Amino acid sequence: MLFSAVATSVFLSACTYDANYSAERRERLLALYPPGTLTRTDVHARFKNRPPTDSLTRPTGGWPASEYPIAAARAVESERRTGKQVQTLERYLTPDGLFSLCYTWFYYDTNDRLTDAEWQ
Repeated sequence: MLFSAVATSVFLSACTYDANYSAERRERLLALYPPGTLTRTDVHARFKNRPPTDSLTRPTGGWPASEYPIAAARAVESERRTGKQVQTLERYLTPDGLFSLCYTWFYYDTNDRLTDAEWQ
């Protein structure tokens, strides 16, 4: 019984930590890639023209019509968060520390201007 209570407590604190960590990483990413000031070409140049892992354009029926539900959900969340329509999204697989990888997501409007960025 005690083990179960301790395990539950550790699990819940880890979830809280992850949410805080993700929020902090997102804020750092936004500081490096300020929305509204950069274009998709600028972001590509910062990645030394290495192509993104994924690049998707808004389907005619909107993001809910996308064949990629995870990316669509992230685009919809970015639109909710920023109030700006996402026309294109790109995801890069990047190093994250010494022994791990992460995804960085970039969201663009119809003029290829960066509207949002996110760490995963």
